[in-house]
Amino acid sequence: MIALMISIIALIVAIACYLANHCFDNDDPDQFWYDNFPEPTPKELQKKCKHPEVYLKVLSEIVNCEKTVVACRYCGKHLSKPTTDCR
Repeated sequence: MIALMISIIALIVAIACYLANHCFDNDDPDQFWYDNFPEPTPKELQKKCKHPEVYLKVLSEIVNCEKTVVACRYCGKHLSKPTTDCR
């Protein structure tokens, strides 16, 4: 009985290993998180940037406090002074 249980567990492990090697490969583009972000802008656009798109950038975080700044998405320049928000 124990030999049968061990052989069933070994079969399940072998099937799981086969699936891991053949079905879940690293070539799947959905596994790469950086595909969801816009392409880097050319250097010419960064030099002529008038800050068309801004976002809130987190500089640091400690426990329940965040130090944030408004930054340009294209050139990366900080457009405001850092502010600390503790909640």
